Amino acid sequence: MCIGDKLFMRIFLGVTNVCNILSYLEDGFNELGIECTTLYVNEHIFKYESEKRKFVKVLQYITKKANSCKNSLSIFYIILKDIYMFFLLLYFLFKYDVFIFTYGTTFIRRKLDLPLLKFFRKKVIMLYLGSDCRPPYLAGNRRDLSVDDIRVLTKKMSDAMKVSEKYADYIINYPPQALFQKKKFILGLAVSLPMATNQINKEKNNSICLNRENIIILHSPSSPLDKGTNIVRRIIKSLQKKKYKIKYIEIINKTHAEVLENIQNCDFVIDQVYSDTPMAVFATEAASYGKPAVVGGYYSEYIYSEINKKFIPPSEYVLPECMEAAVVKLIENKKYRLKLGKQAQDYVRLYCNPKKVAERYIDIINNDIPEDWWFNPDNIEYFYGYGYNKDDVRKRIIDLIHDNKFDDLCLSNHLQRKLLSTLNK
Repeated sequence: MCIGDKLFMRIFLGVTNVCNILSYLEDGFNELGIECTTLYVNEHIFKYESEKRKFVKVLQYITKKANSCKNSLSIFYIILKDIYMFFLLLYFLFKYDVFIFTYGTTFIRRKLDLPLLKFFRKKVIMLYLGSDCRPPYLAGNRRDLSVDDIRVLTKKMSDAMKVSEKYADYIINYPPQALFQKKKFILGLAVSLPMATNQINKEKNNSICLNRENIIILHSPSSPLDKGTNIVRRIIKSLQKKKYKIKYIEIINKTHAEVLENIQNCDFVIDQVYSDTPMAVFATEAASYGKPAVVGGYYSEYIYSEINKKFIPPSEYVLPECMEAAVVKLIENKKYRLKLGKQAQDYVRLYCNPKKVAERYIDIINNDIPEDWWFNPDNIEYFYGYGYNKDDVRKRIIDLIHDNKFDDLCLSNHLQRKLLSTLNK
């Protein structure tokens, strides 16, 4: 292998394909003529694509059984999966040079395979996407866990990040969710997530939206509770009472193809209420069709001071309490709505094109990384997480650290002092 020459790289992508990101990245590497393969332990619930390789279908069947069976039968399938994954590791270990993992998952539980990959001098990149690394006490999708469960999970996730930082060559992450990190990492927004960009005839689609009376607004939450769907519904009802001509479409637990079809026919989308990124996957998919997104999140007050403006994707990213006004703005100002949609589409075509994203990964693999791609976790200022109201976040943290159990936050001393200062405000 000659890492300096991309044509001699052989790249493995796995083992969890969140929102089809790895499949798009595979497309990008293929465009560059680089040998690349994927391995996904789970069949995706949104059915992005069908798996044809028999050995992968066997793995997905075993994984499904391990997750669905009970008691001793479940233990049997878990052990069977571990054995199967170990032999797959050995197979890919001697065939591929670079390993890109997402969602904090590798071949072996607790990332016990990372030392082996390092021993054989394989390049390892860990791409974190949110729930895989965000402190549980800042995560709305953990709201049902007890304080004791949060404490245990926090320690587990913090320890897992330590393993990644010790053995991975590079970690790609986002400041609002990277609080467990102690070493500098590569900004996810600088690299971008790959997205299919040739899905629609733009002129045809815009003509659909320009020649109708009602404004069609689409909301497609993967988790209605975490995405603040009840608040979105209240906003829509409030505006309908004010005589705004809105057709509201809400899609839950539908296939990816159905979501894309509805994106084509809407005027704009409402993504979520408590987001720590201005353009998550649903908003990015909408952008690829030239449809702007209204996104709520407390990080909207911090992002421009933490991240270079050139890396920030265009959306109507506002505080949660400002979302109704943002929706009104996109309804009333057609010129602005179309302009924002065009800016979002241009961003996706330029920064999220699978080939362009793959080229950035090649730069990372070759250690040709611009200085402004790096981020020092000590510079993190945002502590309100995702999927939570600000007051709920404060209460959760206070419950966790009662009796001065500050170490349960599993943060560096520097970030711990910052977080406590934020609470005191």
